[in-house]
Amino acid sequence: MIEEWVHVTVNFLNQYNVTSEVVVFILSLLPFSQSGLIAAALLRLPLIPTFIMACIGNVLLTIVLLLFTKKVLQLAKRVPKLDRLTSKIETRVRKQQTKVEGASFWGLILFVGLPFFPGAHPTAAIVATTLQLPIGRSFLAIAIGIVISNLIFITFTHVLPELIF
Repeated sequence: MIEEWVHVTVNFLNQYNVTSEVVVFILSLLPFSQSGLIAAALLRLPLIPTFIMACIGNVLLTIVLLLFTKKVLQLAKRVPKLDRLTSKIETRVRKQQTKVEGASFWGLILFVGLPFFPGAHPTAAIVATTLQLPIGRSFLAIAIGIVISNLIFITFTHVLPELIF
């Protein structure tokens, strides 16, 4: 399903003469952390530039989320139906806060670094903001997790296929 979505996006952007590398970057800005790398694999793009573009796109999204999630949640509280939803989210997060605080740095790295959860880095940024973890440490943990996740993913999409086929 995601491969089909990537093909549609690539074809759409290619109509406007957007290079494949820029497509990888744009897709990496989206919450599906590996969509840029899937596009790179499908387009058979070079490994190192693709990896760098995907990491930069993922990290930029994380920075935006770390900086603005708190403000968005505050604005959402002003909307009656969203108020209930944000209150539920904050209550759930606060209940789990003591469990997460001790292992927050390593927990964020592991959560983001294991590429089994689509959108793990945006989720981790939102959790870190909601728990009021220090932005610098949260950013570092999530960035390390992004690099690990992308390394694992690129191994399965670029390296292993070359070795096997």
